[in-house]
Amino acid sequence: MNEEPKNTTTLASKVIEVACEWTAEKEIPGNKGFFSKLFTAFILLSGWKKGWMWCTSFAKSALLVAYEEYIVAKKKYNPFYDDAAARATVKKFLKCYSPNAQKWRNNLIKAGYTLLDKPVQGALGFLGYDKVHGHTFIVYNVMGLSNYMSIDGNAKDSVQIVSRTTKDKHSLGFVAPPEV
Repeated sequence: MNEEPKNTTTLASKVIEVACEWTAEKEIPGNKGFFSKLFTAFILLSGWKKGWMWCTSFAKSALLVAYEEYIVAKKKYNPFYDDAAARATVKKFLKCYSPNAQKWRNNLIKAGYTLLDKPVQGALGFLGYDKVHGHTFIVYNVMGLSNYMSIDGNAKDSVQIVSRTTKDKHSLGFVAPPEV
């Protein structure tokens, strides 16, 4: 008997896959845009504007694309999958978005999403350098109790994989995107 193949992709792996597609993309210095037209189109999905820091925009765009691909795949493997409910969950989560990393984090907490003190793959990570300035990234890989790798937009003006530790004094925690 032939069985339908199962969709074994997780949301976390899809977020990481989408984000990794853009490693080494570079910005035009000063947050004035990007050298690649395709990457520009990707970042614009988030609502990014010239002059904005773009780490949050990168993370939001990766989430948008990953969620869409994930939902489409789930529907393909299960015609009874409630993609309308899934899209409503995504909309609620991304409604918390702000181009300011700390505000995005705070909006997620106010909306009831759990702030984690340890990284998990595919989660958003937040750093705060002062009361206003911060950084957002996607957790790529967790290595032990305190070390992990992240995929960062706007890391030295490009998309890079960065080695991090939970012992960083600037760490503001992590929020895992909701499963759909």
